[in-house]
Amino acid sequence: HIERSHPSPLLPLSILLSRPTLLSSLAQLLFMASRWAVLYYTPIYMLSVRGASPSVAGTILIPTNAGFALGGLVVGSVHIRRTDRPYWTACVVSLGIFTLSLWALSRLVTATSPLAGVVVGVVVNGFATGAAITYSLPHMLALLPPESHPLATGVLSTFRGFAGSFGTALGGGIFTRTLRNALTEGFARLEGGLTEERKKLVEVLLGSPASVWDGRVVRNVMEREVAVGGYEGALRGVLGAAALVGVVIVGLQAATGWTGYLERKPGN
Repeated sequence: HIERSHPSPLLPLSILLSRPTLLSSLAQLLFMASRWAVLYYTPIYMLSVRGASPSVAGTILIPTNAGFALGGLVVGSVHIRRTDRPYWTACVVSLGIFTLSLWALSRLVTATSPLAGVVVGVVVNGFATGAAITYSLPHMLALLPPESHPLATGVLSTFRGFAGSFGTALGGGIFTRTLRNALTEGFARLEGGLTEERKKLVEVLLGSPASVWDGRVVRNVMEREVAVGGYEGALRGVLGAAALVGVVIVGLQAATGWTGYLERKPGN
């Protein structure tokens, strides 16, 4: 209310609610939240499904972060030459590739998938992320009057900053619920059913992906198969959900507009 009625607001609502600023910011919020699905859950995949040690599991982030850096560098050095023109097609294409890579990863996070395929998937996801981030800012600024650029840039950065907590909270809820149901149903189908000991095992597995391959926790092959299958299903579920969100992201980005401010300005 204060910002709306004050004669000199810190953030004029005309900037915040303008189509380029609002839709770009929402797209970036969901985009970076979906990116966290890769950053957070691919190491869990390595731990729980592949049986890697914690130090080795974390190395899966090296190729995706390398792709992220490469995407930004390539786009910034090769393609972006002007800040007064929109990059509508480039934004939509890079976000589309990002979404497809999430869908591919949701199919690949199994025990039998070739590890090379997972590595390629995270590299492509990282590259598309770097490219989309690099394109999104000049695209938004090209759609807005120059005097609004400092504030609009701050709004976009703020929405991106929310994405980490938003993405981990939303993804964590999907992941935990899916994993709990899969483990409970899987253990119930084994000989002896869902005993008290197995109920405790469910809680341990929910809190520690590495315990799937700990012989002191999971003591027989059948229980380990249930645990691995539960993690596979939960990982596929959260990455698949992120891919669906990616479709929404592409739609939001596409709706920001494609005609630059200078092109719309009378006399041009």
